[in-house]
Amino acid sequence: MATVILQGDVKVLELNVPDIGWLPIGCLTSNGFDEAVQMLGTTTRDNEDGWVSAVPTQQGYRISFAGLVPLDHTIDPLPYVDILRLREFKRDKLKIGWRMVSNGIEESGYGYITSIGDTAPAGDNVSFSGEILGTGKVIVTDPVNFLFEDNNNYIFNS
Repeated sequence: MATVILQGDVKVLELNVPDIGWLPIGCLTSNGFDEAVQMLGTTTRDNEDGWVSAVPTQQGYRISFAGLVPLDHTIDPLPYVDILRLREFKRDKLKIGWRMVSNGIEESGYGYITSIGDTAPAGDNVSFSGEILGTGKVIVTDPVNFLFEDNNNYIFNS
């Protein structure tokens, strides 16, 4: 059986825009999700020959994103979150809801935009990039999978 690889264009980053609802960040070319945990060094009787031991303490995550700046920013209302709104969220220090859905699994949480910038090379497309620093726990909504007698896998949200 061949392995099907998840394509990046089906993992869309959306923000919960106040008074509007969920909208994707417009014209994304990439987005990433990185988790990390701080480790506290420990000393135990098991530290033979100078080997380090540690236990995990605080954990967190960052969401990076990058895209192209479209020229249709005059559409009202915009069907996506544009760079101007992203800058507004960062400057207002707004805690925003985010979610990413891929392969039926939704990850969501809250965070703050900690960086947003653009690049405008002469003769080329204007692009932007930014980062959301997560606050609190990531919520994972995993669909229920059923394997029926016809050997097809069906996904139902519970």
